[in-house]
Amino acid sequence: MEKKLTIPATIIILLALALSLTLVKSQPPLPPPLPMTVEGYVFIQKTTGENVTAPQGLYVYAKVNTNIISNTTTEADGHYGISISGPDDGTPVDLWVQEINITRIILHYWNVTTLNMTVVDTAPPLIQIISPPAEIAAGKPTWINATLTDNLAINVTTIKMTLNQTQLIPTYEPATGLLYCLTSPLPPGLYTAQITVEDIAGNKATKTWNFTAYTPIAPIIN
Repeated sequence: MEKKLTIPATIIILLALALSLTLVKSQPPLPPPLPMTVEGYVFIQKTTGENVTAPQGLYVYAKVNTNIISNTTTEADGHYGISISGPDDGTPVDLWVQEINITRIILHYWNVTTLNMTVVDTAPPLIQIISPPAEIAAGKPTWINATLTDNLAINVTTIKMTLNQTQLIPTYEPATGLLYCLTSPLPPGLYTAQITVEDIAGNKATKTWNFTAYTPIAPIIN
């Protein structure tokens, strides 16, 4: 009687597992998933309720919780396009324009989404006075300096500076927010300076302050 050769079941399972691992290793790796692309136009809602196209250069970015994962800027016509890659498909992603949280989307790889965003801004610009101090020497030109900042953007055409209700012509540097003007020599007296400005949403800010120009009195030597 011939003896039949039998292979234990355990060995068969191990052989099958080894074969499957070999097949997996021989497969080429899958390409990484492409990010989601979101594009559209950014509009600004003015205080009058009118929507206007956002200016060029507004910062648009995507955040997952507190982490910024991608960013771009608006074009001259208010258009933006941002590629977003996050930790997982289905991750909630917040879209911001400058310092304003606009909306939340869900990340879907291999997806292109058209999304127009309207920014509602109710915060006025901030005016910080640099000079002059409360007292200055009379008979000399005086620098009036301030910084203008906003959570969106300053409307440069609305900047106005006056001294004792006389309009001055200041210089404004958008990159730094610095506003400055050199006056003519000021005679002794009390002066009232005022700066007004609006942001592109139409929120208005005004700053008024006083300073005194005095004639220094030379000391008397007995």
